[in-house]
Amino acid sequence: MQYFSWIVILIMVNICCFLFFIYGYRKTIQKNATLLDSKIEQLEKLLDNADQMVNELNQLSDYVAFRIEESNEKLIQTLANLDVKIESGAELDNNLNKKLMQHKDLLAEFTQTYEQLKNLPLPGENNSKVENDCLASHAENASKQYTLHPKYIEALEMAQSGTDIREISRKLNLGQGEVQLLLETKNGRNIY
Repeated sequence: MQYFSWIVILIMVNICCFLFFIYGYRKTIQKNATLLDSKIEQLEKLLDNADQMVNELNQLSDYVAFRIEESNEKLIQTLANLDVKIESGAELDNNLNKKLMQHKDLLAEFTQTYEQLKNLPLPGENNSKVENDCLASHAENASKQYTLHPKYIEALEMAQSGTDIREISRKLNLGQGEVQLLLETKNGRNIY
């Protein structure tokens, strides 16, 4: 019986040890479970924060995409306006070139008329019949190329016939300076 009591004691001691280990293991499991729960809560908070950040980034990217599209549309509109202005500038340039050519033609006509007028003799000069015919043809050519005011033509004719500047001025109701300028221009004198 002694063995039997030792066996029972040993079994009891083993059961106590086993219960002690189970109790300790249970405490450890509870600590680990509490720690695991707190870690799960932290992870859930981090996931919520990450979701919130993803939403904010999506909103920001949508806003940036909207602003880029808006800026792109403005840029396209500005380029279209610039193309229109370039076309109108080219049209203006063509118009200016045409007007410049017209002015060059007028200047050439004026120069030619001026050259013809400066070859005409002054009033009171001794003119031969050939010179008078030449003057008439010059006057005729001048009137064809550049039309003078009828008063100016009459003033030139009166001057050729020897009429005085005061008389021409009075009869044609022109200023004496105007008549003098006309005659000086006709004779090719430098009046400046």
